[in-house]
Amino acid sequence: MQNMTDMLMLWKAKHGSDLHYGADQDFLGLEVWPKIKTDQIAHDSYCCQAFPNAHPYPLKRTPDYQHVGQVFDGSDVPREGDKVLIRNKVSPELCRKEKGWLYG
Repeated sequence: MQNMTDMLMLWKAKHGSDLHYGADQDFLGLEVWPKIKTDQIAHDSYCCQAFPNAHPYPLKRTPDYQHVGQVFDGSDVPREGDKVLIRNKVSPELCRKEKGWLYG
């Protein structure tokens, strides 16, 4: 996006005193997503039908349930809240690259 710097500066000017954990996600969802949602591709093993241009994730999920974007500390230990993220939840069949990949 050509005007990303301008978008960030406007966001900071508007919300600078209210920058909180997750503010980056607010910015992406409110400012960036509306502009790119029909011109992007996503891979998702659970919500592939919820967003435009989403497709099943191309690789089988690892047995320890790690996921793209997962947060790890300096000792390579997953963030506590991420340990249970979508654990043991069977992926919708349409969101699996292979039918036998029950967890994406």
